[in-house]
Amino acid sequence: MNEKKRMIFGAFAVTLILLLLCAGFVAVDLSSGKYMPGQFGAFFEITSVTPDGVSLTVLSNDYHFPFYSGGMDKDLLVRLRSALPALPFAVGSAAAQAVEYFLEGYHPKS
Repeated sequence: MNEKKRMIFGAFAVTLILLLLCAGFVAVDLSSGKYMPGQFGAFFEITSVTPDGVSLTVLSNDYHFPFYSGGMDKDLLVRLRSALPALPFAVGSAAAQAVEYFLEGYHPKS
């Protein structure tokens, strides 16, 4: 089998595996909704879209993302960064602390 055929077969196999995985998640979601109603919150659901922003539910936690209005509040960004997975959250937190540390020690001469 030449290289091009192997690549096509590999791409087809990966696509088929991902489709079967998605079908498995759908089957589990439907059966849990049928046999255990109300015990699990939504994995991802857009609850409302208003002129103020978008409210959504991710892993049973509610978040509200306001639309950009010329500037973001720092406290809002600190609250919403916990919506990230653990590794990007840790890297972002470390970077924010490093920036604050270096900016506190930096005093330009006038």
